Amino acid sequence: MQNIDDLVRRATTDRNSDDDWLKLQDDMIQFLKENHPEDEKKKLRPLGWLESVFIICDGIIRRRIAEDDEIQQLKNQIYNLTGEKIEFTYKIHHNNVDYKEYLRNYLKKLNESI
Repeated sequence: MQNIDDLVRRATTDRNSDDDWLKLQDDMIQFLKENHPEDEKKKLRPLGWLESVFIICDGIIRRRIAEDDEIQQLKNQIYNLTGEKIEFTYKIHHNNVDYKEYLRNYLKKLNESI
């Protein structure tokens, strides 16, 4: 079980790697699901530490997507077939959907329907 002081300490350090930030976000979400005092949970939400961590993680995830050649190729293929731009969403991330796999499956369905 996570400790609120540890979560806040991890959120305020300047030594986090990208993976540390993503793990911290998951740990904070798990903390909110667990049985902790409300005054501790309020340190994370609303407009608490979790919001700041979400913003950092969103940037990390979006940068990784932008730098991933396969994802960009898949998005371009989908756009060329449909004119539709497929963008990353939190729904995909927080439901633990692999974005590449999501795009591959979408493209496969498009090709099957042609």
